[in-house]
Amino acid sequence: MLAFGALLASSELSDLLQEIADAAVELLEAESGGVALVVEEGRFLRVAAITGPLSVIRDRLIPVDGSLMGSVVTSETPVLSNDMDADPRTYRMPGLDFVLRTAAIVPLRSAGP
Repeated sequence: MLAFGALLASSELSDLLQEIADAAVELLEAESGGVALVVEEGRFLRVAAITGPLSVIRDRLIPVDGSLMGSVVTSETPVLSNDMDADPRTYRMPGLDFVLRTAAIVPLRSAGP
């Protein structure tokens, strides 16, 4: 519940998104967690907040077309992948040397502008 209180107290969007990423990691007992925002007229997702070993991809762009994260955004349907590294829908980010395993990807929608 501390994360919920921090979410309500946060006035900066970047702080709020980081609190969401941190809370997701804590709740799921995961290694990493992040929040990506749709940018550039819906063509890309920008990693706006991230925690754990994947922190190196903060602010990087992921194409909506040809990525598992993009398909979650366009279909508005959550996905659980038990082996992201072997999943053909996974976008291979240049320079990322991590083996990605289980991932839960959930679309979030804002009612704001």
